[in-house]
Amino acid sequence: MVSWTTEPANTQTLAAYTASIKDRDERLAKMDFAGDTNVLTDTIRWNATGNKFEKWNGSAWVDLTSQYTIDVATLGGIASSGFALIAHVGAGGSAHVDATTSVSGFISGSDKTKLNGIATAAEVNQNAFSNIAVSGQSTLVADSKIDTLTFVGGTNIVITTAAGSDQATWAISGTLSPSNLPTATVSAIGAVELATNAEADTGTDTTRAVTPSGLEESRKRIRDERVTAVTGTITSTDAGKRVKVTAAGATTQTINSGFTNLDIVRVLQHGAGQITFAAGSGVTLRSPNGNLKVGTQYDVITIEALSSTELVLAGNLVA
Repeated sequence: MVSWTTEPANTQTLAAYTASIKDRDERLAKMDFAGDTNVLTDTIRWNATGNKFEKWNGSAWVDLTSQYTIDVATLGGIASSGFALIAHVGAGGSAHVDATTSVSGFISGSDKTKLNGIATAAEVNQNAFSNIAVSGQSTLVADSKIDTLTFVGGTNIVITTAAGSDQATWAISGTLSPSNLPTATVSAIGAVELATNAEADTGTDTTRAVTPSGLEESRKRIRDERVTAVTGTITSTDAGKRVKVTAAGATTQTINSGFTNLDIVRVLQHGAGQITFAAGSGVTLRSPNGNLKVGTQYDVITIEALSSTELVLAGNLVA
C-alpha cells in the first residue's frame, strides 16, 4: 500500500526510503493501485478483475472509455482492406444484404418466417396429385395444400377400407339392374337380354342374345314365308324362308345371284300351276338329271346355295 503524496519521505531511513521507491515502481509497472491512498486525479490503472482500464476521477475509479480503437495498416501481413465488412454494417434492417440463391448474405424476415413454418422432422415433399380427372366428368381440384378425397359407393357398389394396410376395396353388392349397365353390342361388353324361343324363331331381333334352346327351336322351323301367285324371282332376301306359290296356272320362278354359301330357300307349289325354275344372270342351277320343274302339287323343293352364283335344287323335280 502506498500513499502517493507522502511516500517516500525524507524522514525515512535509507532502507525504508528505498523500499517505498521500489513499491511505487512495481505498482506503476503493473498499473495496479489497489489499496493505495492519495492517488493523483486522472491516474490510469488496469483492472485485472474486470479486464479493463480505469481512471481515478478524484473520488472513484471509472471506465477509461467505452470503446477502444486500434488503427493498423496491416494485420498478420494482410492489408486492413482485406478485413472490410463488405456493407455488413449498421444495426440491422436494410444495412444488411439479404442472401439469395446466388449471393451470400443475411437471412431476410420473410425467409425466417418460412423456416419457422417448417415442422420438426419435416421431409421433402413427395410426388402428389392436386387434380383428379375423370373422362366426361368435372375435374376434382384440391382446395388446400392438405385436402381429403372422399370416395362414395354408387348403386350396388360397396367400398371397404383397411386403415392398417392403407387399402380400399370396391365390391359389387346385391343384384345389378340392367339399367345400371351399358348395353352390349357386337364390339362392346355390356348387359344383354336373352331372347325367348319365339323371338329366336322370328329372327328379326338385333339386341337380344339367343340361347342354345332358342337356336335349336329356330332350326326346327322356317322363320318366315313369302306368298306369290305369279311368275317372279327368288332372291337372297328369301334365304331362310318358304316361298309359297299359290298360282292355279303355270309360273316360272327365276333364281338370281347374291346368296351366301349354306343359304336355304324352300319353295312350296301350293297351287295347281306347275312351277318351273330358271337361272338368273350368271347363275348356275344344279339338280338331279338337270330337271327344273316341280313334279306335282304340294311338292316342296329345297334350294341350297353353294356360292353366290351356284345353287342346288333338291326334291321331286321332273323334266
